[in-house]
Amino acid sequence: MRIRGVALTSLMAFCVSGCAAMQKPWGSCALGGAAIGAAALGTTGGVLANNEVFGDDPDDGTRAAAIGGGIAAGALLGAVAGHLLCDAEAPPPVVATPPPPPSPPAPLVVLTGSHFAFDSATLTPAAKGQLSETLDALKNDPELNVRIDGHTDSVGSAAYNLKLSQRRADAVKRYLVEEGVASHRIETRGLGMADPVASNATEEGRARNRRVEVHRAQ
Repeated sequence: MRIRGVALTSLMAFCVSGCAAMQKPWGSCALGGAAIGAAALGTTGGVLANNEVFGDDPDDGTRAAAIGGGIAAGALLGAVAGHLLCDAEAPPPVVATPPPPPSPPAPLVVLTGSHFAFDSATLTPAAKGQLSETLDALKNDPELNVRIDGHTDSVGSAAYNLKLSQRRADAVKRYLVEEGVASHRIETRGLGMADPVASNATEEGRARNRRVEVHRAQ
């Protein structure tokens, strides 16, 4: 029967369209579409019952069933059509961006290669002058402890640079201890060429990498 075909076709269309419709929230457009669809297909169901399926004189039950089926199918299809065509898309989910990790604190002082004698761990007078503020801070604050990190550029072997960076860090510690800072408040590390702050491809970069940094101990 044609009424059943209309209802079946409408139901299949609703199922297919409904899958896409679930992607956004339902709103007033769906309600308006349901009302329009119900009126249109309800009328169509009545016309089919009167003129095409049962001839010119269907009984009241048949006419009511045809109109009711048309209203139901029209409401479903109209709701989906109105929803797809008019209802607003759901806003994209808000993804919380984690805050960036805090930057490491700046060193208390940085001694460059010019603060040491060539290829040695002997502090120059300029290096001792650079350490004066750190020395005062250590004397004025008994709770302050420091870590001294020695670094080199990439010239030479890794093993040699590791030892040189440790000797230079130890030289800074030795000076601070000689000036009255307790040895246990100072940690030293030789990192060699492992942590450059500039490119080792240029002399300027290598000069920046040859350094000793004094940090607050964590």
